[in-house]
Amino acid sequence: SGRSFAGDGMRNEDHFAYGKEILAPADGVVITTVDGVPDNRPSTTNPYMASGNTVIIKHAPFEFSLLCHLQPYSLAVKVGDRVKAGQILARCGNSGNSKGSHLHFHMMNTDVLPDATGFPPYFQDIRLRKEGRSQAEDVKDYSPVRGDRVQSITQGGKGDGGNY
Repeated sequence: SGRSFAGDGMRNEDHFAYGKEILAPADGVVITTVDGVPDNRPSTTNPYMASGNTVIIKHAPFEFSLLCHLQPYSLAVKVGDRVKAGQILARCGNSGNSKGSHLHFHMMNTDVLPDATGFPPYFQDIRLRKEGRSQAEDVKDYSPVRGDRVQSITQGGKGDGGNY
């Protein structure tokens, strides 16, 4: 039905994304982690720590990924860890400037957030459902557009692809 939660959505556990594994988008080195920021109650935000619990990965010179709003104390990596695409980094939470469980993911050219310029990510081997469509299609290379729902076809080799 297009909803991101069950029931009235007033518990984090009501949100379909809550607690789901967050995977490394590509190989790289973890250069920043933030952990211990409490989850918000749905529909409230934390104005003091916008990104909440966070992992930043350096993939190449001038190529960094930012993953935030993670569940507190769920980080499975630390600064200096080398990660592989599909490796579990943490669990999806509702920390920081977030009113409901979700993953904020973006690519940027530096790990200094105020100085960073974002650029579009390209995903490989994903299942794509365009906004307003009920059918999904498998796509080899894709850069998402607002409203698209994407999921990994292989989800780090597990084969089930998880939920949208």
